[in-house]
Amino acid sequence: MTQRNPIAHRPRAITPAVAELHRLAREDFAKGEQQRAAARLARYTPSATAAPIPPATEPSDLDVAISVAQQLLDSDQVLSLREALRLLLRALDAEPRAVQPPAAPHTPVGPGCGAPATVRYEGYSPRDGLAHGSLDLAVYACDDHAGQARTEWIGDLLAYRTTTAGSRCGERFDFTTLRGEHR
Repeated sequence: MTQRNPIAHRPRAITPAVAELHRLAREDFAKGEQQRAAARLARYTPSATAAPIPPATEPSDLDVAISVAQQLLDSDQVLSLREALRLLLRALDAEPRAVQPPAAPHTPVGPGCGAPATVRYEGYSPRDGLAHGSLDLAVYACDDHAGQARTEWIGDLLAYRTTTAGSRCGERFDFTTLRGEHR
């Protein structure tokens, strides 16, 4: 004798209420399919009563600048703040006019050759009984012109040799007039 599994699937009889729900679902689905098909075939025609859509307007420079400035107000990034200020000034038509960079205080013209300087001679004049009383002149020279810088370019001042970086042979700075010159 074989035993039946009491859990095995038994086909259930569909009640009339469930059959009615299935019929309504199929009708609803068919109706939706028809509406979707009609929408794909229909061409869009704007209604005569629809209000015209105004063209999108681009924000003004001032609006953009104000927005950027507001976003960067609490920023600690100097470049971002600088850029925001530049945008704001441009929007207000208040940008600084072309600023000429300051003239270089030294020029590689004159007794030197303009090569990168390796030595700086400082020229001191006596003051208040001290031999190195006042720094009056600084001249820059390459190795080839170092001797000439000490003997000729410094003149009668007491020379003191130091190292240098970033200057050119022949550059000089006159501290008595506080300006760069060339000889």
